[in-house]
Amino acid sequence: MNQALLLTLIFGAAGVIGTLVTIFAWILPRRAELSRQQEQQLVEGTTQRVVSALQVYLGDLPKSSNPEIKDPFDAGRKLMAEHKWDAAIEEFQKAIAHAEGSQIVALCNLIGNCYYSSGRNDEARSSYLRSLDLARLCNDRAGEGNALGNLGTIHQLKGELDTALKYHQDALLIARETGNRHGTAQDLGNIGLIYRGRGDLDAALTSFQEALKIHQELGYRQGAASQLGNIGLIHQARGDADAALKYYEDALKLFREISFRPGEANMLGNIGLIHHARGELDAARVYFTDVLRITQAIGDRTSAAKAMCNLGTIYQTKGELDRALEYSRDAWKILQEAGLRHAATSVLANIGLIYQDKGELDTALKYLLDALKVFDEIQATREQAEVLRRLAQLRDKLGRTEFSAACLKLGMPQTDMDKLATRLDSVSV
Repeated sequence: MNQALLLTLIFGAAGVIGTLVTIFAWILPRRAELSRQQEQQLVEGTTQRVVSALQVYLGDLPKSSNPEIKDPFDAGRKLMAEHKWDAAIEEFQKAIAHAEGSQIVALCNLIGNCYYSSGRNDEARSSYLRSLDLARLCNDRAGEGNALGNLGTIHQLKGELDTALKYHQDALLIARETGNRHGTAQDLGNIGLIYRGRGDLDAALTSFQEALKIHQELGYRQGAASQLGNIGLIHQARGDADAALKYYEDALKLFREISFRPGEANMLGNIGLIHHARGELDAARVYFTDVLRITQAIGDRTSAAKAMCNLGTIYQTKGELDRALEYSRDAWKILQEAGLRHAATSVLANIGLIYQDKGELDTALKYLLDALKVFDEIQATREQAEVLRRLAQLRDKLGRTEFSAACLKLGMPQTDMDKLATRLDSVSV
């Protein structure tokens, strides 16, 4: 039975988000043949796709006396609370028609949050850029800081850590300049996630602890819970699952006390991941099923897709291949639509492995070759190596002649076949 290629999910929470917390780190699953040191290197090598929290900026909209602005603003906020993202966007766009200056800055930020929360990251980025440009035109420093932070989140989601860090650091400077302790804590948390993604766990832990202290002093339980979750991520990355579990459970308790379901889903996912790492697949399945139920209920399609990936991995490991394939296909579709190319391609490779387990080797070959093509394009070297290893194993199973015939049947040019053969010959299976 093949192990899934690289889809296990951490739902660590970071910073503060008014509507939704969706923090993920993709890691390679545990594999029996890896030493603890090798496994830790794999985990640290793929955490660059941790995503930080969104920032919510309302400006003076709550105090507006113009009903043509205030009424759709209030309606949009209510719809956001109900996770009706498209309807909320329509209301905010109605308000923009009558708003000006910093009011438009805030409305564009809210529209961006709706797009992000529903997995439409390119549209979210456009809205945040508009918010940033307008904030600078009208010297709205608070709005500028919020837009910078949210742009950092988008770039972090894409794995562009240097760009993301610059945005978050600029946002932190503005938060400190304006005396915004709430924003300072949030930016510290987001910066900590980037340090964690780079493998600098000490710097990450320092940022998370500073953010936690501020949130606790402010009495902001949602922010404190988020940072407890982040500190748990550090302990898990260091291999201390017991300590990580304690932080996750403390965070889960706080999220449940304030009825913040996205945070609850995040911590359930983290706890499920620990059970998965321990080989407790049935327990992990229960936790990931709860995550899927909650994220579907609140309209967070991207998080739901990643929960599907975990469930697919579990069912694949248990040999329930049709269920694994169903979850993986659904996840791939959502991630592809959300523009998460790396994650979607990882699922594509996993689908290939499922077909290999089913004995449908020609179909498995097609999915693995499609995944390799994308990983080559985005220069995902670790994933390239893993897919090449799987292809080399498949070639051994089929035999070189049949493998070449299958590649020809898929329309691969002879020159590309020769190049692939050279790459596979250099792989240690």
